[in-house]
Amino acid sequence: MEDDAKPQGAEPDPRFSLANERTYLAWLRTSLGLIASGIAVERLLPELGIAGARQAIGISLVALGAPAAC
Repeated sequence: MEDDAKPQGAEPDPRFSLANERTYLAWLRTSLGLIASGIAVERLLPELGIAGARQAIGISLVALGAPAAC
């Protein structure tokens, strides 16, 4: 057995747990930003020249944000 190897059942390095948590929170922040942007586009953007373009952009942003939260 190597000197650097940890025995089974040993606690993981806290730095890895904190790094995983920061990554998870970054994904959640991104997904919430996408969903909020989609809602804002739908509610606040003036009507575009193409019929349904505003709704398509809003729905696309919400659709991108929803799976990113999982």
